[in-house]
Amino acid sequence: MVLEEVAKMAAYTRLVSPGAPPAPAHGWKSTSCASMGPMHITGRRNIQCVFSIDTANVDEIRAANNMGVIAGVITNLSLITKEDRDYAEALKEIATIVDGPISGEVKATTTDAAGMIKEERAIYALDPKHMV
Repeated sequence: MVLEEVAKMAAYTRLVSPGAPPAPAHGWKSTSCASMGPMHITGRRNIQCVFSIDTANVDEIRAANNMGVIAGVITNLSLITKEDRDYAEALKEIATIVDGPISGEVKATTTDAAGMIKEERAIYALDPKHMV
């Protein structure tokens, strides 16, 4: 299901902006592009959406990455738990698949700022090159 949506979005983007260069893997400035990921604005008439897949299923991530249509991964504890995986191990494996940003989110039950910062630092330490 997720891969079907990724393929549809990729096809739509190519129709809207044929010949647009591939998305950079790191260092972009972005704004929200609905549920499709960051939007790159490179000129008044050239808008390029970059897709980040929102899953913890490594098979789906690997397939989407091999299709060349994703720039990164957004995931969280709930998605990783549904895959019956350890949070840190799943994030480490995802980092071996995708060479773009990985948004590993803090637990929804953490409500204090100090706890969130501590969790996010631990997530970032798993792979500083990819974790955002």
